[in-house]
Amino acid sequence: MNGRPTLAMTVDLEEWNHGLGLPAGEVRLEEGTDWLLEQFSRVGLRATFFVLGEAAERHPALVRRIAELGHEVGFHGAHHRFLHQVGPRAFAHELAQGLPRLEDLSGSPVRGYRAPFFSITRRTAWALPLLREVGLAYDASIYPGPNDRYGWWGAPLEPARLPCGLMVFPVPILHAVFPLAFSGGTYLRMLPWQIIRMGLKQERAHGRAGMVYVHPWEVAHKLRWVPTASLRANVTRHWSRRRMRGRLQSLLAEERERIGAMEDVLASRPSLPIWDPSGPVVRRTTG
Repeated sequence: MNGRPTLAMTVDLEEWNHGLGLPAGEVRLEEGTDWLLEQFSRVGLRATFFVLGEAAERHPALVRRIAELGHEVGFHGAHHRFLHQVGPRAFAHELAQGLPRLEDLSGSPVRGYRAPFFSITRRTAWALPLLREVGLAYDASIYPGPNDRYGWWGAPLEPARLPCGLMVFPVPILHAVFPLAFSGGTYLRMLPWQIIRMGLKQERAHGRAGMVYVHPWEVAHKLRWVPTASLRANVTRHWSRRRMRGRLQSLLAEERERIGAMEDVLASRPSLPIWDPSGPVVRRTTG
C-alpha cells in the first residue's frame, strides 16, 4: 500500500457459533484466520482484528500471532451479545477485564472497539462515553441506517469525532437515500459485484473513508447447517458464502493501494467533523 490508506480492512475474530447461543462444536476459527492472514501478507496489508473475548481465551496463541504479524488488535466485547442485553454496568466490567487481557496478548495498547451486531444505537448511546473513559480512541459499531436488529438513523455517514474526543467510524452505505451497506459480511457476499464495485468507486472518487469487514467462518471451506439455530441465522451464514474468498481476493487486488488498518485510516484524517449524538440529526448525501 502506497500513500495514506482510506479503506479500512477489518476482521471480527469470532467463531461461527457466536451470536447464535450455541456451543462451538466444529471449530473453524484458525482455518479461516490463517487464510485471511495469508491473503493480507501477499499484498503487504496491515488490517484490524476486532477480537471477541471468548475467542481470545480459547485461542491466545492466534491473537499473539496476529499482533506479531503487525496487525492492529481491537476489542469486540467479551461475549457476542447485543449491548442493550449487556447494560452499562456489565459493559464497564467487560472493558475493565477484557482490554488488559488483549493488551497483554498483543503487546500493544488497544485503541478501537466494535460492538457485536453493530449494536451501538440511540438506545445504547451510553456506551460511547464509557469507551472514551477507558482510553479507547475510536468506535466502529454504528450502522447509520435502519435495520431490524440494529442501526442508528441520523448518525454520520463518514468518520466523525464526538465532543468527548472519541472518534466513530460508521459502516459505509451506498447512499443516504438508500442506506444499505455493501462492503462487508452478508452484504459483501450477496450483493451483485457490480454494486460493490460501484460503492467502492464512489468512495475513491469522493475521497471518503471506507470499511471492509469479514469473519473467519465466512472463508472456511466447510460450514455445517445447524438444525437448532434459526432459519435466518443459517441462511445469513450460508448465503453466497462460497463467493467470499474470490470476492476478497478481487477486492484486495483492485483496492490494495488504499487499504490499511482502521487506526491508520483515521490517522490520515486528523480533521474530523464533530458529531453530538444528543444534537439535531444532520444527514449528508454520499453520492
